[in-house]
Amino acid sequence: MKFEEKKAMLDGYDFSDGFILAEDILSDPRCTLETALGIFYSAGGADFLKDPSGHSGGDARWLYFMSVLKKDIETGTFPKGGGSYRIPLRPNRRAALKKMRTPRVFLEDIRGKEEEG
Repeated sequence: MKFEEKKAMLDGYDFSDGFILAEDILSDPRCTLETALGIFYSAGGADFLKDPSGHSGGDARWLYFMSVLKKDIETGTFPKGGGSYRIPLRPNRRAALKKMRTPRVFLEDIRGKEEEG
């Protein structure tokens, strides 16, 4: 299966079915920051950023997956791909996470080349 086909499968993906598809995409050298952030937030990234210890109910597998992905995003493992990504947070949630000193990469939208004009 091609990389783009795998990415398309993520639309509406139920992470309670596991992380194999996401891990496969994230390990591909063509994976961009935009895609990694999309996976992060689709898998419950907003909840993870609020409570990375898992006290809000995440299971051990989810906590591990999210911890590794968060670290990889923070350390620049994924390059920007030139596309856009809108962080799916409401302004009040974004402000609360900002007060918690959440890294900017998780709070700021990525503007693609077509948006930069």
